[in-house]
Amino acid sequence: MHYENGFSKPIATVLQRVEGTGRFGGSEYAKAGYVRANHGGVLDLSVSPYAGFTWDIELMGGFQIVPANHVIYSKYFLDLNYLDRPQYMIVGHYGATPDRLYDPTYFDENGLAYDPHYEAVAPLFSNYIKPKLVTNHDKLSENANRDSIPVKPVKGQSTHFQFSFDGGKTWVDPEPTTGTHEDNLVDVTHIKLKLNY
Repeated sequence: MHYENGFSKPIATVLQRVEGTGRFGGSEYAKAGYVRANHGGVLDLSVSPYAGFTWDIELMGGFQIVPANHVIYSKYFLDLNYLDRPQYMIVGHYGATPDRLYDPTYFDENGLAYDPHYEAVAPLFSNYIKPKLVTNHDKLSENANRDSIPVKPVKGQSTHFQFSFDGGKTWVDPEPTTGTHEDNLVDVTHIKLKLNY
Protein backbone atom coordinates (compact mmCIF):
# COMPACT_ATOMS: atom_id res chain seq x y z
CA MET A 1 0.00 0.00 0.00
CA HIS A 2 1.36 3.40 -1.00
CA TYR A 3 0.09 6.51 0.75
CA GLU A 4 0.05 10.05 -0.68
CA ASN A 5 2.68 11.17 1.85
CA GLY A 6 5.18 8.62 0.44
CA PHE A 7 4.83 6.00 3.18
CA SER A 8 4.56 2.40 1.91
CA LYS A 9 3.94 -0.93 3.57
CA PRO A 10 3.13 -4.49 2.42
CA ILE A 11 -0.35 -5.66 3.44
CA ALA A 12 -0.77 -9.07 1.78
CA THR A 13 0.96 -11.78 -0.24
CA VAL A 14 -0.32 -13.10 -3.56
CA LEU A 15 -0.61 -16.89 -3.24
CA GLN A 16 -2.11 -17.45 -6.70
CA ARG A 17 -1.82 -14.89 -9.49
CA VAL A 18 -4.71 -14.06 -11.79
CA GLU A 19 -4.18 -15.03 -15.43
CA GLY A 20 -7.62 -14.82 -17.03
CA THR A 21 -11.08 -13.31 -16.88
CA GLY A 22 -14.56 -14.78 -16.60
CA ARG A 23 -18.28 -14.07 -16.83
CA PHE A 24 -18.87 -12.75 -13.32
CA GLY A 25 -22.44 -11.66 -12.80
CA GLY A 26 -22.72 -7.97 -12.03
CA SER A 27 -19.64 -6.97 -14.03
CA GLU A 28 -22.06 -5.62 -16.64
CA TYR A 29 -22.92 -2.86 -14.14
CA ALA A 30 -19.35 -1.55 -13.87
CA LYS A 31 -17.14 -0.10 -16.57
CA ALA A 32 -13.83 -1.80 -17.41
CA GLY A 33 -11.31 -0.83 -14.76
CA TYR A 34 -13.79 -0.35 -11.92
CA VAL A 35 -14.75 -2.33 -8.82
CA ARG A 36 -17.92 -4.39 -9.21
CA ALA A 37 -18.23 -5.68 -5.64
CA ASN A 38 -16.34 -5.74 -2.36
CA HIS A 39 -17.10 -7.66 0.82
CA GLY A 40 -15.42 -10.02 3.29
CA GLY A 41 -14.96 -12.79 0.75
CA VAL A 42 -14.13 -11.05 -2.53
CA LEU A 43 -12.90 -8.02 -4.39
CA ASP A 44 -14.57 -8.27 -7.81
CA LEU A 45 -13.04 -6.21 -10.63
CA SER A 46 -14.77 -5.55 -13.94
CA VAL A 47 -13.09 -5.68 -17.34
CA SER A 48 -16.36 -5.57 -19.29
CA PRO A 49 -17.90 -2.43 -20.74
CA TYR A 50 -20.91 -1.01 -18.90
CA ALA A 51 -24.02 -2.75 -20.27
CA GLY A 52 -26.57 -2.29 -17.49
CA PHE A 53 -29.24 -4.92 -16.93
CA THR A 54 -28.86 -7.89 -19.27
CA TRP A 55 -29.42 -11.65 -19.34
CA ASP A 56 -26.60 -12.01 -21.90
CA ILE A 57 -23.67 -13.57 -20.03
CA GLU A 58 -21.42 -12.82 -23.01
CA LEU A 59 -21.56 -9.13 -21.98
CA MET A 60 -19.99 -9.92 -18.59
CA GLY A 61 -16.28 -9.96 -17.81
CA GLY A 62 -14.04 -9.62 -14.79
CA PHE A 63 -11.78 -11.33 -12.28
CA GLN A 64 -11.77 -11.74 -8.52
CA ILE A 65 -9.33 -11.30 -5.67
CA VAL A 66 -10.22 -13.74 -2.89
CA PRO A 67 -8.78 -14.08 0.66
CA ALA A 68 -7.02 -17.35 1.50
CA ASN A 69 -9.31 -18.47 4.34
CA HIS A 70 -12.37 -17.93 2.14
CA VAL A 71 -10.76 -20.19 -0.46
CA ILE A 72 -10.11 -22.92 2.11
CA TYR A 73 -13.60 -22.63 3.61
CA SER A 74 -15.20 -22.78 0.17
CA LYS A 75 -13.17 -25.85 -0.77
CA TYR A 76 -13.86 -27.88 2.38
CA PHE A 77 -17.39 -26.80 3.26
CA LEU A 78 -19.04 -25.64 0.05
CA ASP A 79 -17.34 -27.77 -2.60
CA LEU A 80 -16.27 -24.61 -4.47
CA ASN A 81 -12.75 -24.58 -5.78
CA TYR A 82 -10.82 -21.39 -6.57
CA LEU A 83 -7.45 -23.15 -6.66
CA ASP A 84 -5.70 -23.36 -10.04
CA ARG A 85 -8.47 -21.38 -11.73
CA PRO A 86 -7.01 -18.50 -13.75
CA GLN A 87 -9.85 -16.03 -13.04
CA TYR A 88 -8.99 -15.84 -9.32
CA MET A 89 -6.15 -14.14 -7.50
CA ILE A 90 -5.77 -15.57 -3.99
CA VAL A 91 -4.14 -13.45 -1.29
CA GLY A 92 -3.06 -14.28 2.22
CA HIS A 93 -1.40 -12.52 5.13
CA TYR A 94 1.94 -10.88 4.46
CA GLY A 95 4.58 -13.60 4.34
CA ALA A 96 2.19 -16.48 3.59
CA THR A 97 3.26 -19.10 1.05
CA PRO A 98 1.09 -20.89 -1.54
CA ASP A 99 1.69 -24.30 0.05
CA ARG A 100 -0.47 -23.13 2.98
CA LEU A 101 -3.49 -23.47 0.67
CA TYR A 102 -2.81 -27.22 0.36
CA ASP A 103 -1.41 -27.86 3.85
CA PRO A 104 -3.71 -30.18 5.87
CA THR A 105 -2.82 -28.30 9.06
CA TYR A 106 -4.37 -25.20 7.53
CA PHE A 107 -7.65 -27.03 8.04
CA ASP A 108 -7.88 -29.26 11.11
CA GLU A 109 -10.54 -31.05 13.17
CA ASN A 110 -11.51 -27.75 14.79
CA GLY A 111 -12.18 -26.06 11.46
CA LEU A 112 -10.28 -23.33 9.70
CA ALA A 113 -6.97 -22.08 11.01
CA TYR A 114 -7.67 -18.42 11.73
CA ASP A 115 -4.15 -17.67 12.88
CA PRO A 116 -3.30 -15.53 11.08
CA HIS A 117 -6.78 -14.51 10.04
CA TYR A 118 -7.20 -13.20 6.49
CA GLU A 119 -10.81 -12.76 5.60
CA ALA A 120 -12.85 -9.55 5.78
CA VAL A 121 -9.63 -7.70 6.56
CA ALA A 122 -9.30 -4.02 5.65
CA PRO A 123 -8.38 -2.47 3.36
CA LEU A 124 -8.83 -5.17 0.68
CA PHE A 125 -11.94 -6.91 1.97
CA SER A 126 -13.60 -4.43 4.29
CA ASN A 127 -14.53 -0.80 4.71
CA TYR A 128 -12.46 1.17 2.20
CA ILE A 129 -13.16 0.06 -1.36
CA LYS A 130 -16.29 1.51 -2.93
CA PRO A 131 -17.91 -0.51 -5.72
CA LYS A 132 -19.37 2.47 -7.50
CA LEU A 133 -18.51 5.11 -10.06
CA VAL A 134 -19.56 8.65 -9.30
CA THR A 135 -18.47 11.29 -11.81
CA ASN A 136 -18.60 15.06 -11.91
CA HIS A 137 -21.46 14.65 -14.40
CA ASP A 138 -23.55 13.11 -11.61
CA LYS A 139 -23.13 16.37 -9.71
CA LEU A 140 -24.08 18.70 -12.60
CA SER A 141 -27.36 20.55 -12.80
CA GLU A 142 -29.93 19.52 -15.39
CA ASN A 143 -29.17 22.62 -17.47
CA ALA A 144 -25.40 22.05 -17.69
CA ASN A 145 -23.78 21.50 -21.07
CA ARG A 146 -22.41 18.00 -20.42
CA ASP A 147 -20.73 17.79 -23.82
CA SER A 148 -18.35 20.61 -22.90
CA ILE A 149 -17.26 19.10 -19.56
CA PRO A 150 -14.89 16.09 -19.54
CA VAL A 151 -16.14 13.18 -17.40
CA LYS A 152 -13.95 12.57 -14.33
CA PRO A 153 -14.48 10.30 -11.30
CA VAL A 154 -15.19 12.22 -8.09
CA LYS A 155 -12.33 11.80 -5.63
CA GLY A 156 -13.31 9.58 -2.73
CA GLN A 157 -16.39 8.26 -4.49
CA SER A 158 -14.90 5.86 -7.00
CA THR A 159 -12.33 3.11 -6.96
CA HIS A 160 -10.66 1.99 -10.14
CA PHE A 161 -7.68 -0.10 -11.16
CA GLN A 162 -4.97 -0.23 -13.82
CA PHE A 163 -2.60 -2.83 -15.24
CA SER A 164 1.15 -2.77 -15.75
CA PHE A 165 2.86 -5.03 -18.26
CA ASP A 166 6.40 -3.88 -17.47
CA GLY A 167 6.90 -4.45 -13.76
CA GLY A 168 5.10 -1.32 -12.59
CA LYS A 169 6.95 1.26 -14.71
CA THR A 170 3.90 2.28 -16.77
CA TRP A 171 0.17 1.86 -16.15
CA VAL A 172 -2.80 1.45 -18.50
CA ASP A 173 -6.54 1.09 -18.11
CA PRO A 174 -7.84 -2.42 -18.87
CA GLU A 175 -9.12 -3.06 -22.36
CA PRO A 176 -12.84 -3.96 -22.28
CA THR A 177 -13.15 -7.75 -22.42
CA THR A 178 -16.15 -10.05 -22.10
CA GLY A 179 -16.59 -13.80 -21.82
CA THR A 180 -14.26 -16.37 -20.30
CA HIS A 181 -10.54 -16.41 -21.07
CA GLU A 182 -7.85 -18.57 -19.51
CA ASP A 183 -4.78 -16.46 -20.26
CA ASN A 184 -5.67 -12.93 -21.37
CA LEU A 185 -4.05 -11.44 -18.23
CA VAL A 186 -0.97 -13.67 -18.23
CA ASP A 187 1.27 -10.77 -19.30
CA VAL A 188 0.02 -8.45 -16.53
CA THR A 189 2.84 -7.99 -14.03
CA HIS A 190 1.07 -5.64 -11.60
CA ILE A 191 -2.43 -4.44 -10.76
CA LYS A 192 -2.82 -1.03 -9.12
CA LEU A 193 -6.03 -0.39 -7.21
CA LYS A 194 -6.48 3.35 -6.73
CA LEU A 195 -8.21 4.48 -3.54
CA ASN A 196 -8.38 8.24 -3.75
CA TYR A 197 -9.73 9.69 -0.51
